[in-house]
Amino acid sequence: MENKPKTFVGILIMTKVKLSKDSPEELAALLQRRGKINDEGPECFNWQSYSGLCEITSYGKADVNEEAETAIMREATEELGKKVSAMILQYGKKQLLDEINEKGERYYIFTSLLPKEVLKEIQLDISTGGIEVVRKSDLENMESYYFGKEKISIKDLDNITLWELPVSILQKAFEIFS
Repeated sequence: MENKPKTFVGILIMTKVKLSKDSPEELAALLQRRGKINDEGPECFNWQSYSGLCEITSYGKADVNEEAETAIMREATEELGKKVSAMILQYGKKQLLDEINEKGERYYIFTSLLPKEVLKEIQLDISTGGIEVVRKSDLENMESYYFGKEKISIKDLDNITLWELPVSILQKAFEIFS
């Protein structure tokens, strides 16, 4: 049996929101914070690795022989709910990344600009630590974490550290919709 390299898929949801009563509406990225519990185990709950780090809104692995486009929508439905998946289909998506790393792993990432009502439709499960609303001005204070870096612990949840993807991916999404 051939050991096929993994394909990672995801979608970054962007929206326009007012972050306070007196502020202007501005473009924002929605990141999902990793929670403490991983509910994907077959028999029980496990502790989530790297809890507190942020991922793009919906991010995961394609199943063996699953097309990337199908995997993106499956992950969005599993992690965010059917209504959000329907909104992505309705409003469309744009490609942010299609890259293969040195191990042959493929990263297939899209973005979608959805109306602010998406914030009321997101249905999160126990494994998530919540949604972070990130403005373009927040990007300069963000960093990325990759396997192989020294172990980190996220004690201050005001810090936003992006899991496995460069912050430049978020920058590109802001450029697409600005």
